[in-house]
Amino acid sequence: MRSISLFVFIASVLLAAVFIWSTADQLPAIIATHFDAGNKPNGWMSHMGYRQYILGFLVGLPTLSMFLAGGLPKLMPLRVNVPNREYWLSPERREASLNFLFAHGCRLGCLMAFEIAGVHYMTLEAHRSIPPQLSMQVFLPMVAIFFLGIIAWIGTLYWRFRKIPEST
Repeated sequence: MRSISLFVFIASVLLAAVFIWSTADQLPAIIATHFDAGNKPNGWMSHMGYRQYILGFLVGLPTLSMFLAGGLPKLMPLRVNVPNREYWLSPERREASLNFLFAHGCRLGCLMAFEIAGVHYMTLEAHRSIPPQLSMQVFLPMVAIFFLGIIAWIGTLYWRFRKIPEST
């Protein structure tokens, strides 16, 4: 299960990286990267700077998120904070619980990778108009999907460790 989760995480980051790399040439030499409350650009980057930043962010943030949520518990199981910790991290259940946390961390990393690819997509869409303008028709659904994903991620974590099964 760990190797499948890790494979899916790496594939997600690579897929997002290919999308970003293959579409970044559609952007101008100077790229609007930040927008004010009126959806007007107020921050800019060079094309090369943007490409390096977005790809670095794509690799760094999901990997850090995956490691903190899924890898660190394996390294420091005594520091894991889940509901009913004593039960779920008892010697007979520890490996299964840590494997779940690893897989769940990989899912968080995938969610982050796709969100960063979505930010790049929003940047592409913003530059389809002159001057660039952030589209609320793209931004709002992306933010909503991301937050729903985070809520589902937290809910799944809570659901998995919510209570101790009754003895039969």
